[in-house]
Amino acid sequence: MQYQINLKKCALIVASTVLLSACQSETSTPSSVKFSPPDRIVQVRAIDLALVRPLVQLGDGTLITMQPGEENTWSGSIRVQPNQSYQLLVNWIETLPQGDLPLARWESTVDVGEDGKDVVVSAELYDYSADFDGDSSTNIEEREDGTDPFDPTNGAGSDTQGNSTGDTGGDTGTTDGAITSGGETGGTTGDITAGSTEGDSAGDTDGDTDGETAGDTDGDTDGETAGDTDGETDGGTGGDTGGDTGGGTVPASATVLVPRITAGAGPAIDGEDVVVDSAGKLAGEWSGAVEVDNSGSTLWIKNLMIDDGADSDDGAELRRWAAMHDGETLYILVLSDDLNRRESDSIQPWDDDSIEIFIDGDNSKLTAYGDADDFHIILPLQPSNTNASNNEITGRWEFGPMSSQEELDFEFSTGLGNGPDGAIDARFEVDVYEVAIPLDDANITLGLPFGLELQLNDDDDGGLRDSKWGWFHLPFTETDNPDESYTNPSIMGTVVLEE
Repeated sequence: MQYQINLKKCALIVASTVLLSACQSETSTPSSVKFSPPDRIVQVRAIDLALVRPLVQLGDGTLITMQPGEENTWSGSIRVQPNQSYQLLVNWIETLPQGDLPLARWESTVDVGEDGKDVVVSAELYDYSADFDGDSSTNIEEREDGTDPFDPTNGAGSDTQGNSTGDTGGDTGTTDGAITSGGETGGTTGDITAGSTEGDSAGDTDGDTDGETAGDTDGDTDGETAGDTDGETDGGTGGDTGGDTGGGTVPASATVLVPRITAGAGPAIDGEDVVVDSAGKLAGEWSGAVEVDNSGSTLWIKNLMIDDGADSDDGAELRRWAAMHDGETLYILVLSDDLNRRESDSIQPWDDDSIEIFIDGDNSKLTAYGDADDFHIILPLQPSNTNASNNEITGRWEFGPMSSQEELDFEFSTGLGNGPDGAIDARFEVDVYEVAIPLDDANITLGLPFGLELQLNDDDDGGLRDSKWGWFHLPFTETDNPDESYTNPSIMGTVVLEE
């Protein structure tokens, strides 16, 4: 089945999963588009569709914000200019405990004219050739077979399996999900047509197969490699799960989309008044902050990087972060449940209770610091003999040893026990770190990806730190560098600020 989209005047471009609007009028509103994952993904029983999401971007790395709807539908839009060519890239990703797994990919260059463009996307245009573990059995085939796509010993190319599901069903008229127009809104004149309604794909839960044969187990690779087969999986909740922790250009798909709040509505950076509601969500002045990544996972700082006497188990969900922005300033909140044990006796701030913030403003993913916008900031919970640390107290915060020394006029404040009730002991409220970073100083641009990492040092008994925890940095293993972010800015997570 093919999807034909008629584009007129306002140049609405739909690439099976994404709406682009090239309008002369800034007040016009693009029509809405709904879509579902490709049929081949939908029909794999082992795949939980709640863990599948599209990562959609332009060729320049601009991420197109996609929002989930009912029945596994997604929608998104972005404005482009007429008489321009745009490269579109769509990756369908499944979030598994081992990391993010690419399943299907579509990529094309679209020329946008004055009167728009007709874009036809058919089922066979999806590429399923991604093979994360390199065992000659593609990721989608391994999910169909019930084998482990992260284990190279059990795919089609290994002695333990010996076969795959590729080319068993042929290209017999499958469909990869239908698009439905949400109608013309805000005076938009573009018309969008599609074969079925409500974004349902053939063989989905409504039983509408549109006369097509369910399946598509052809294993077609189209002679292409579906992106991220080098071990880099577009971010994810646990870092670069393929072990590729440096070098090259990492795809600009965002791990986290930071919401925009009204100008002037940012929080007071005072280390106080951080509250949560009955559901455990941030309330009050931090209610507009994002608390989960694009897979829906809480932004825990729980990857144990250094263990010299950690007071909790690996992966303990006791530290987390949240963020929002107002178009000029990025606001970051870090909360730490610390059992009321804190120290500030060391010369080096990282040996006391402190947070470390890493920023790669242009997302260049260099493997060594050198860019003017590659920053590493260390902020202690408290200076010596005081109960709060903030930008008005000098001599306690500092740049990391490899960090850019360019001016970064940020504001910060901490609060010992000023947060919500502790998770491990309600008698002790959590510690608060509030930070405000000017976007211009950090070279962060709205709508474009940048690198970000949050880490937390814990000292319970004085002297050297007892543990260090990371958000995106991988947890320590015997073969990994346990603390690499301060020398290698390429391994940060990738974040986009909502325009």
